[in-house]
Amino acid sequence: DPLKYRRLNYNFDPVEIINPLSIDTAILRPHLWGSLLGNVAYNLNRNLDNIRIFEVDRIFKSLGQGKLPSESMMLGLAWTGSAAKPNWANPRREVDLYDLKGLAEDFIADLNAPDFVFCGSDNPFLDTELRLGLSIAGKNLGEFGLISREAASIFEVKAPVWIMAVNLDILIGNRIERKTFKEPPKFPHSDRDLAIVLDNYIQIGDLLLYLKELHQKYLENIQLFDVYSGKQIPEGKKSVALSFRFRHPVRTLTDAEIDSAMNSILSSLKAKYTLDLRE
Repeated sequence: DPLKYRRLNYNFDPVEIINPLSIDTAILRPHLWGSLLGNVAYNLNRNLDNIRIFEVDRIFKSLGQGKLPSESMMLGLAWTGSAAKPNWANPRREVDLYDLKGLAEDFIADLNAPDFVFCGSDNPFLDTELRLGLSIAGKNLGEFGLISREAASIFEVKAPVWIMAVNLDILIGNRIERKTFKEPPKFPHSDRDLAIVLDNYIQIGDLLLYLKELHQKYLENIQLFDVYSGKQIPEGKKSVALSFRFRHPVRTLTDAEIDSAMNSILSSLKAKYTLDLRE
């Protein structure tokens, strides 16, 4: 129903059907979430409160009069109720944003597309405080989050529902066809932590991607372990704490080498962002 999308101020270019049988079939689907939410509402009304459903199908976008529409193969998912089957050792816990985040990470990792990042989302289907986007190679890969109150009202959903969409054409186009393996390292790693204070608007995913693109010698891994804003942090700022793991393939790194690498990373960060070190 195009009216439902317009009530959400959803920015889309619908492909209209000339002689639709009803208002519900007046356009080709611009998104999978409408049908998924319809199925969730149907099952909730029949007292089924633990629902996990998915759909793989094409969506369509108009490219203008006289032109064939664009088509994208999408994965859509909806999840409401318990995060896992409760038992005596694991009481019931409602699904949350981190469950969907982990699901997205595992799904994309299984398809061997490691270079994706999390980013912001402005989709009106989703709650402004509980939504995330997915990006790979500078392209919008998808998004997920809790449906907004307005979307829940429009689609007559009477429970919190978490939804996800992933563009399979983009994902498969950026996957690595062949996995490679190497022997376990023989020499110990060295970890160094760094805490910096940045502007709130800076996306953590963009920061991590920038650090990876530095291709710092002997840097094996970067791990985010804390984000904090509040007391002792200036208004409009956030503290971001990162752990850097270094390893040399044929010997143990010296402290001087690691210090030099960290100084190089910090210099690059200062050239890119306005930041302060947090002691």
